[in-house]
Amino acid sequence: MKTNDLLDKIGEAGAEFIHEAKAGGQKKTPGIGQWAKWMSAIAASLMLVLGGVYLLNHVGGKSGDGGDNNLSYMNYIGPVLPLSAQGNLSEVTAIRNIDFDFEVYYEEIKLAEVGTAAKITDSYTLTNSSAENQKLTLFYPWIGNLRDLRHYPDISINGQAISPLLNPGPDFHSYEWLQVGKERKEKGTFTSLSNFAEFQTLLGDKHYFHSAFDEFPAMDIPVTVYKLHDYEYSQDKEAVNPTLSMNFQIDFHKTYVFSYGMNGITMNDDGICSRTKGGICYRPDMDKRNQSPEDAYVIVMGEDLKNYTIQGYTDGSCDAGKELNDLGCTVTRFESNLGEIILELLKVDRNKRALAEEEIMTEKAKAPEVSLELHHNLVAELLDANGWLGEFPVKRYDGGVLEDIFSAVLHQGRIIYFAFEVSIPAGQSIQVDAAMFRQGSQDYIGKNKKRRGYDLATELGSELLFTKQSASISGYDEIEIVTQNFGFDLATGITKVELDLNKPHYYLEVRKR
Repeated sequence: MKTNDLLDKIGEAGAEFIHEAKAGGQKKTPGIGQWAKWMSAIAASLMLVLGGVYLLNHVGGKSGDGGDNNLSYMNYIGPVLPLSAQGNLSEVTAIRNIDFDFEVYYEEIKLAEVGTAAKITDSYTLTNSSAENQKLTLFYPWIGNLRDLRHYPDISINGQAISPLLNPGPDFHSYEWLQVGKERKEKGTFTSLSNFAEFQTLLGDKHYFHSAFDEFPAMDIPVTVYKLHDYEYSQDKEAVNPTLSMNFQIDFHKTYVFSYGMNGITMNDDGICSRTKGGICYRPDMDKRNQSPEDAYVIVMGEDLKNYTIQGYTDGSCDAGKELNDLGCTVTRFESNLGEIILELLKVDRNKRALAEEEIMTEKAKAPEVSLELHHNLVAELLDANGWLGEFPVKRYDGGVLEDIFSAVLHQGRIIYFAFEVSIPAGQSIQVDAAMFRQGSQDYIGKNKKRRGYDLATELGSELLFTKQSASISGYDEIEIVTQNFGFDLATGITKVELDLNKPHYYLEVRKR
């Protein structure tokens, strides 16, 4: 749902408060210099029933001839997807080799923050057979999330490291919801992508790729903001957790409430609500209780609060009989719009939680940025798809807790397209490499929980013309292959195989010896 639809939905609030929202949002186009993205929803639990029938190892110098074993996992990492491109591709061909290096797979000291992850190097030789130089925009798709920059691929061109721009596709769960009917959405059931076939469905029609460059939802919606600050501290030293409660009653059809800096939320069917903030106990004379709490915000979208009360309590239960009448604060009311106040609070949140890219970038200097602008736009996308700006809000967002929403967009599973431009001289080739540590797909329980699965897609989602693909395995002394269709045979030294371009999916499952 876009903003105009929302204003229609809460139109009963009155013309004096609700004004027409500006149409549209910021446009994202797939061209270097203006990269952004469209996406939404919260990171979901990856607990699905293990499925699939395991095949025996295939051996020999060619890829295995067995059927496509579509292994399913409770935590499916997804396949390594091929490089794609935009531009004049009629005269450009591609050769690919992917290497699975397990040398440091179980060296926990070296990979204490990575876990049991293989090093994967996905290499491409792009050849321009025309008489003219070719300029292309390349997209390297990586399945993951925006939080863990350490696992992003290191991309290089002819051995020279580059810093590509990132373009996140939609969150898998919210994107799936957009493709299904009203009945599914109303149930509010999260699902996970658990096998290769589901990624084929996701990427088969190119719609997911294009949605990564779609328009962001607008948040030009007027809101009323109540800021709680300058706390008045209780002198009751017996209070376990001095807590302020802001109490009010709303009509859920006319009013939506967000909050930031509040510890608790209550809502009932009659619209009686509260937002609570605990830990209001600045007492320099008492050790461990001398930190002044931060400002808190209650953001009202739609019909404003007719009245509210502020009451102090001895603890977070806010039960009758536990009132603290000398606990209070100053409440400042002002008008803003949703996009502006969310942007200001997002700045605070990024600094407070060290979510800003500057603090994460120290771990990996070449990692792309998760900019404030992109973070803000992804929040708008989440609210539009699964939050209170959408037609079918997800229950976990009912409370409108902005801290959770700010964090959620960074943890949601999605495909991130790393974009960069290249120029291939006439009659020449360039080398593009993507190197990364990648944890294998796994089950958390059951007899196969020690196995790790690694999948490869040969052409899924790519516009390049591949003339050859191959795969190799190295550093395998400490692992054994449980099942595969690559054709590796470690016993006889067959560690590199040519892949069948007509086979869309290759899989490899390993465990420690």
